[in-house]
Amino acid sequence: MKIRTVILTSLACLMLAGCYESKTNLLDPAQARQPIASNDDWRDTRKDTTYHDRLNVRSDGWYDFSEAKINKDGTEGNWETHTVLLNDLGNSRGWTLYVYTTWDNDEKAYVYGIVAISNGVWRSAQPSCDTIMVDNPPELAIARQAGATADKDSGICEFTSTASLLQALQNYANTDEFWKSINRTD
Repeated sequence: MKIRTVILTSLACLMLAGCYESKTNLLDPAQARQPIASNDDWRDTRKDTTYHDRLNVRSDGWYDFSEAKINKDGTEGNWETHTVLLNDLGNSRGWTLYVYTTWDNDEKAYVYGIVAISNGVWRSAQPSCDTIMVDNPPELAIARQAGATADKDSGICEFTSTASLLQALQNYANTDEFWKSINRTD
């Protein structure tokens, strides 16, 4: 399974502006799903930087994803760990979809995205409300239509209810942008 693809890209929103966010966790920990059944440990190189990554299954239904940058001399830098929760989002186009959340300490908010799994391939996509790169991203209109508030300056779409968040993510999962991200080759 391409476990590293899902977890690495699932946390990409932590480094980007314009995510779907909430001040409280809108997913149900009692409905936690762990489609990645075992722990994993690997090295991954992205943009000429190598990382040591770990995924640990937790007994409460969450995952711990940890990452340390490997310096040029081969030593590991400081480890950063994020907890990740998955809930069911349904099936579409032969993929099983999960909504994920993780806490972004810099934003002081939970961030959300979608994990898609099919035939052992794992992908994730994060809706973006950021208007810097795209004047009016479809994810922004989807979030507003579902009831989220969006601050054009921050690019953050903030949700206050589970129903609103899930509606927006379901609608996002029906966009061409989402499927381009999921069907990418890497």
